[in-house]
Amino acid sequence: MQLALWSVLLLGSTAHARCTLAALETTLVAGPSPRRTDRWTWRVEEGPADCVEVHLASPPGAPIEDVQVEVQRVDARAPRLEGSRRSAVATSADPGFGPSPGLVLHTPELRHGDLLLVEVERPWPLPPDGFTWRPGARGPLELATLRVEGAVAVRAEGLDLGPGEQERDGARTWLVEGIAAVPPEPLGLEPARIPGPAVVTLELALLLPERKPVRGLSDPRHGATRHSHHQVGGLPSRVAWPVDARDRSCTVDGAPCPEVGGMAWSLPAEGDATWTWTVPGAAASGELALAGEGRRGEVRLAVVAPGPVALDGASQRGLAPASPDAALAPTARWRLSRLGDLPILPDPVAAEQAAAWLAIRASIPEPALYEELRGRRQDPTVLVDLLALHHDRLRVGSLPGQAPLEPRRLLKVRRSGWGTPWELALVLTRQLQQLKLDARPFAARPAELGPGDPASLVGWPLALVRLRAGGQELWIDPTCPTCAPGELRPLFDGARLLSSTGEALPALPASTWRREVSPRDDGQELRVSLAGPLAVELRAELGAVPADERPAWLARRFGGAGARLVEHRGLAERGEGVDLRLWAPAGSDLPPPLPAASADGAPGLLLPAAGTWTERRVLPVAEGQADARWRAAEAEGLRWDRSVAVEPGLLVLDERLEIDARVLARPGAAAVLSRLHQEWGRPAAGSTPPAGSPPPAPGPPAGP
Repeated sequence: MQLALWSVLLLGSTAHARCTLAALETTLVAGPSPRRTDRWTWRVEEGPADCVEVHLASPPGAPIEDVQVEVQRVDARAPRLEGSRRSAVATSADPGFGPSPGLVLHTPELRHGDLLLVEVERPWPLPPDGFTWRPGARGPLELATLRVEGAVAVRAEGLDLGPGEQERDGARTWLVEGIAAVPPEPLGLEPARIPGPAVVTLELALLLPERKPVRGLSDPRHGATRHSHHQVGGLPSRVAWPVDARDRSCTVDGAPCPEVGGMAWSLPAEGDATWTWTVPGAAASGELALAGEGRRGEVRLAVVAPGPVALDGASQRGLAPASPDAALAPTARWRLSRLGDLPILPDPVAAEQAAAWLAIRASIPEPALYEELRGRRQDPTVLVDLLALHHDRLRVGSLPGQAPLEPRRLLKVRRSGWGTPWELALVLTRQLQQLKLDARPFAARPAELGPGDPASLVGWPLALVRLRAGGQELWIDPTCPTCAPGELRPLFDGARLLSSTGEALPALPASTWRREVSPRDDGQELRVSLAGPLAVELRAELGAVPADERPAWLARRFGGAGARLVEHRGLAERGEGVDLRLWAPAGSDLPPPLPAASADGAPGLLLPAAGTWTERRVLPVAEGQADARWRAAEAEGLRWDRSVAVEPGLLVLDERLEIDARVLARPGAAAVLSRLHQEWGRPAAGSTPPAGSPPPAPGPPAGP
């Protein structure tokens, strides 16, 4: 199979797209209060864009004072950028400045051929020796222009600018092409520290109007939420406040917190800190995670409204400490069941009805069936054709603060070209129903988030569409362009559905992962096979890799440094397993089959999938080695067996790892993964089973 056809053979139109940094226009106004304006232009080459989120640093001395965002479209009217487009971060990933606090700009509507224009205005400190321009600080770009107003010496990092052109108004201008990457601006800060052991209290106050308090729950113009944080010890170095926050304040041991870049507060390593802000909107239900190793705390809730208030999962005085039923972080939940005599979210039936009512409201008027499918009904290929159109015209995305189960109008979703998982599920469901097919959308919650509250409208970040036809049932992920109908990625394994009638997602099939390693005269030959949800996930991950980087990405993923992809099968065939053949240098370290366990202190450990991982390595024979088979390690839901066999002139090592569920208890599973990373595929000469190691349970051998 020719690798020259890679971008077509792999995923076709779903290929990853680079956003090329095309141009930069910089204007510097010198004087007593020098100011700088940068106007960046990105060009979307093909497929889904990878610049839907742009980080902008706001360092001390050069804080962002104004940002303008525009999308230009050549073949159609430019989209209107409605809704909130900014979110604040304590540590920005802006490559031009380093890890300072800043903003993230969100433009999920970007598509092939678009131009993204971002203009940033800020004060700019000028050292005595003049202005240094670094147009390549964000990376290579095609074209850059500089305009300087006022008397100041100008030079450029990595460029010979020359005297420039003199304009009639006295300004000087320069134009350069083919700019290479240069180091970032020397204004950045250190990254924000990871919060350490601490006692944390978060108090939430839902502020509802005295007259018609329910309006405060449905309209952010009439309701608000006040966040008050109190933390002792283990303070992070910075806290960023929301961009729409008002009435914000921060103190440490009674003294005001210093602000950093106009976006965040700086906190010392120790102390008694309190910070607060108020944001628009008050939610009838909510869920908060308290992450961080060694962090203890609680969440308290108050509802400021006339009349009595009934809360489920909390009392009027406050919530109980976070519950440990979530794998990734303990969570605290609340739900406003009654407000005076009016029921709000009293039970799962009310939650399901509320989600259905919001979905119906978003569907009026209903988007028409795609023109290419009009006149067709239930012919054998209509589902495949519909999914191809759906994924070609809609991408998954979101905006800051967007509630997962409060969809926009579906006509607006279609026009914008993007949607949340729930919005995409609604659009797909309406299209299937217009084809006279029995389809229903479901909001879903991944297993790692814990069981959640079935009567809440919060905590359902995923969505699926159930299709019934011909006595069969198919579950469709509306956000996955590389999935065949009925194929689901591992994150849906054990997921729960928002359903008052007990609708449940069937168990996903177990995955298999196998690697065979054989010596060759010029190195090692590797044969890798994946089946089940692991193969589905590999195709989805590959779709996010630039097309020309995919062979190297696969070789590095399964063969390590220096490996090379030789042959592949199944990467473009949805519904099939994946087979790879690779070459690796002799004696090179092969990557372990599973990633290392994270050290974030979460109570659960998230694994790639449930299933079986096996590996067979054929190595030169080692003296003193004898045939043996033993249980290398075991934890709840996890078993690792090993066997060694001696054949004429060769040593055969078989590994077998069985994982019962995608989410396991951390202590035992993390210990097994730590050993696995050190020992998998590495038998020592003369090795024997460890003393006291139990034999593996009766079952299939470690290898085929």
